[in-house]
Amino acid sequence: MLKQIWILIILLGTTFAAVTGQLSSSDQELGYFDQIEFFSHEEELSLAEARDLQSSDWKSAPADNLSLGFDKDHYWFRLPLKNLHASDTQWLFRSKYPLLDTFDLYLFADSILIEEFHTGDTLPFEQRPLNQPSFVFPLTIATDAEYVIYMHVHTTSSLQLSLSLQSESSFWQTMATENATSAAFYAILISMIF
Repeated sequence: MLKQIWILIILLGTTFAAVTGQLSSSDQELGYFDQIEFFSHEEELSLAEARDLQSSDWKSAPADNLSLGFDKDHYWFRLPLKNLHASDTQWLFRSKYPLLDTFDLYLFADSILIEEFHTGDTLPFEQRPLNQPSFVFPLTIATDAEYVIYMHVHTTSSLQLSLSLQSESSFWQTMATENATSAAFYAILISMIF
């Protein structure tokens, strides 16, 4: 038993060494949670109605992990974005909480709709933009435009949003680390059984 645990520890050490590394400035995860705003309503609003809301109708969201509890209201979120890099870049926008019935994302550049995604746990898995258990949306952000992301979220379960915006390479490194951590957890559980 002790031998199996030592082998597991050695394998885990090499796994974590393989998936961690320094990220360049173009590979970092962007923090923006102080700028996100939300609006809730009992009835579902259209995208046009959400965009026409007054600034006073929007509320500032909590700092990092947004948890609104069990609420059957329809929520709209908006988030301004700006690319600070010298070139157009591909980003992956992720909501880590997968138990959302409806998750619609709209990306506007200078008030023009350029990307639109409709997903949620009530829709077929194949409809997701990326084959991931969480909701991941590929976004191309140019350097010369002002962007706003609008999100419509509705669920009958707990409403939580844990959002991130990462470059592709940073996203896949994060996925590798999360998968290695999950594998380590299950390996330890299995080793305790035998």
